Amino acid sequence: MLFAACKKDNPIGPTTTTDVPVKLLHISHTRDSIYTSFIYGVDHIDFSKYEVLMLGGDMLYDSSLDQVEMDLMENTFNISSPNTLWSIGNHDDTSPWMISSYTGRTLHYAYHNNGITYVVLDSELDDCNIINSQLTLFNNVVDTIQESSHLIVLTHKLIWMHGNNNLEPLVPEISNGQLGNNSWNIFPNNFYNDLYWKLLDLQNAGIQVICIGGDIGINSGVFEHRFDSGIQFLASGVYYNNVQSKKALVFEHTKSKGLLTWEYVNIGDL
Repeated sequence: MLFAACKKDNPIGPTTTTDVPVKLLHISHTRDSIYTSFIYGVDHIDFSKYEVLMLGGDMLYDSSLDQVEMDLMENTFNISSPNTLWSIGNHDDTSPWMISSYTGRTLHYAYHNNGITYVVLDSELDDCNIINSQLTLFNNVVDTIQESSHLIVLTHKLIWMHGNNNLEPLVPEISNGQLGNNSWNIFPNNFYNDLYWKLLDLQNAGIQVICIGGDIGINSGVFEHRFDSGIQFLASGVYYNNVQSKKALVFEHTKSKGLLTWEYVNIGDL
């Protein structure tokens, strides 16, 4: 897939040669059935070669259970780096305080790097509803963004599938969390009432909007859907019992051209 957006940016972040493509990575659901273990292959990936690392959640069986798990997260993903973005899942959020003590951030925040703005949301909070401080954050970003070519919105749960006539029927075959009211399910939420129309305004203004979820892998390892508006929905996740689902999303970004391409890659080839 290939998208070009018309907005450009002043150089911000670690990359200053804007015509040289850089790589970004989205990886999620790397948990094994053992508390202190990722699925095979994750610990062999060189994550340092990606300018921005996006973690889609459910990284360990209980990622913030104690310091052992958090140290493993730090040693593997460098979660204390500002360039590592973590949209937490239900297997991550035992101790939000401990996560913040390592990352230096709350569990929802905005970040800008090399012409791309990222909004990281906590879909475990408030039964999938983006309200209160999260909605304030979201509104502040989308109401003021001007100089980015792309906006990437990161969540763990695929909250944008609920309430959409095209996407909701696909939940059973795509999402790990089904429609329901358990902590791991996709609850009815306010994505289309409060977020989507603002994203649509950005898309129409020439800023490419990409929403990425991380709660897949059990049923399917890849998902892509593009609305007629141009807004793109993606999801990636790996799973230890599904050989076909051991994929991650690799992006290539050329800032000078406003280009962002991506492909799904087997984790053994990262």
